[in-house]
Amino acid sequence: MEVNVVTFVKGDMFKSPAQVLTNTVNCVGVMGAGVALEFKNRYPMMFEDYKAKCDQGAVKPGQPYLWEDDTKQILNFPTKRDWRSDSVFQDIERGMPITSCDFNYLR
Repeated sequence: MEVNVVTFVKGDMFKSPAQVLTNTVNCVGVMGAGVALEFKNRYPMMFEDYKAKCDQGAVKPGQPYLWEDDTKQILNFPTKRDWRSDSVFQDIERGMPITSCDFNYLR
């Protein structure tokens, strides 16, 4: 029996009942446009944590990490080294297995 592990849904991801939302980020601490900016505006404490981690050099390409509060879990997925650069396919590919693992590993 084949199992469908990917579901495509149209709509506002911020209204999703999903336990975890994925936010694509860079490694320099900037969330200045697009979906990342919306995450920054909706979850300012997440942004503060992300910025501090970037300033410490802890955010690495292809190494997603989980942020959570009492209401939501956010998987910050670094797909770019710098916001001015293109995403590197290998960095995305390296982080993909992590998105399907037990998130306790990411805490």
